[in-house]
Amino acid sequence: MLDRSVLLPNLGGFSIKHLIICPTAFGKAQERIARAQENYIADATSSWLESLERSLVQMKEYQAARKKLDTRRLAYDASLAKMQKAKKEDFRVEEELRSQKAKYEETNEDVYRRMLDIKEAETESVTDLTAFLDAELAYHDRCREALQQLRREWPAK
Repeated sequence: MLDRSVLLPNLGGFSIKHLIICPTAFGKAQERIARAQENYIADATSSWLESLERSLVQMKEYQAARKKLDTRRLAYDASLAKMQKAKKEDFRVEEELRSQKAKYEETNEDVYRRMLDIKEAETESVTDLTAFLDAELAYHDRCREALQQLRREWPAK
């Protein structure tokens, strides 16, 4: 049979320890994790997400320039075919061919420049991805540290 005089004081100590101290410590650990997560989000946004957005803009501009180059190539080919079909020399056809060729070459240079811009941005993109990786590692380290501290301070060992 249990002695009530011993059971009630021990139960009270158990209740205070487990119903007040444990949830409070657990809540504080969760707050530290939340702060670590806020820092992680800020770091990830300032490094990788902004870099990714810049890369997407560059790729969209490159794709638009490629599409324009294809259109200019078709126009140049059509002018060239028109010139070859002409029975006699026609100044207007020759002028149209020169104009289409100049437009094609200008657009081709634009596409090439955009390709170089993308290539030059690779180093920066890798640097930004490395910063993102470092931010993620730091986040997980802080979370692990907060949980380990909670475990060390946990009253029920």
